[in-house]
This record gives sequence, C-alpha cells and structure tokens, in this order.
Amino acid sequence: MIDLAVGGGMLAGGVAGCVANTDDCLTRDPTQTARAISAGAALAGGALGLLGGIFLTRHDDDDAQPTSTVASTLVLMPTPAPAGGGFPGLSAMAAF
Repeated sequence: MIDLAVGGGMLAGGVAGCVANTDDCLTRDPTQTARAISAGAALAGGALGLLGGIFLTRHDDDDAQPTSTVASTLVLMPTPAPAGGGFPGLSAMAAF
C-alpha cells in the first residue's frame, strides 16, 4: 500500500511539474531545466506519497493476531535425485 502511494505521488508530482512549466515542457521539447523541475516535483510527490501512505496505513494491523498452534520444525528428509537414488534435504515448517 505504501509503495503504491509513493508511486502515485511520484507520477502525480512529475506530471504536475511538467504541467506547471508550460513554456519549457508542454509547448515544445523539454529543456534540461524543465526536466530537472519535473524530477524535483516527482521526488517531492513521492515523499508526500510516502508520508500519506504511512499515515493512512498506520492502524491496519491493530487487530489481535491469533496465536500459533504449530511449532516451528526443521526436519532432515530424503529427497529424490533426478538420476535416481536420493540425497538428504532439509524441510522447514512454521506458522506465523
């Protein structure tokens, strides 16, 4: 969720930076200054998106989490080999 907010903020900031600079960005090929303004606006939009994403998702996981009933396990088990026979392998199981 936060990643989407940052991406959306960067996209909106980049577009807004170009639209606000109509003389050097929209009416003709963008100059280096216009590209720098758009990049700065995109970074500022990404920062605002990050803050907004953190603010909006800060209480998403406040519900009580169920306790785990399965203990974590690490087991040595036989694994079949492609050429026949087998070799030892590890298997892990856990509940989060």
